[in-house]
Amino acid sequence: MIIICMFVENLINYIMKIIVYNNTDQYALSRKQIELIKTVLPKEYFDPIKEFHITPEAPGQEKFEYNYDTKIAYFEYPLKQKTEQTYEDALFILLTGLCRIKAKVKFGHYMKKNEIEEYLPFIQNWLQVCLKEIKKT
Repeated sequence: MIIICMFVENLINYIMKIIVYNNTDQYALSRKQIELIKTVLPKEYFDPIKEFHITPEAPGQEKFEYNYDTKIAYFEYPLKQKTEQTYEDALFILLTGLCRIKAKVKFGHYMKKNEIEEYLPFIQNWLQVCLKEIKKT
């Protein structure tokens, strides 16, 4: 019985709820695309996130914000029409935000150029992998 309870507790902790806010425009990345990206990236990048909000307005300075207390990530990227460039931009923002969570840096302020450069090797390594995956949708 204890093993089953531990399994259920671990499963609940692993599940990340994705919430898509109502908006007149579409978003650069859909719920399905976030789910696909989550399957290709190393597990530790999404593990800290309990809820992933796709929203027209993130509660901070950047398009990707995270609250360590609530474990909620906010991704802001509404747009009229999706293009190859918007997919790449959105993935860059998403991957940068995930790197910041893993590095446990403070959110709520604009990132400096040297902060972004710190994450470039990871972003360059995974951007095309993620782009290929979301094109399947």
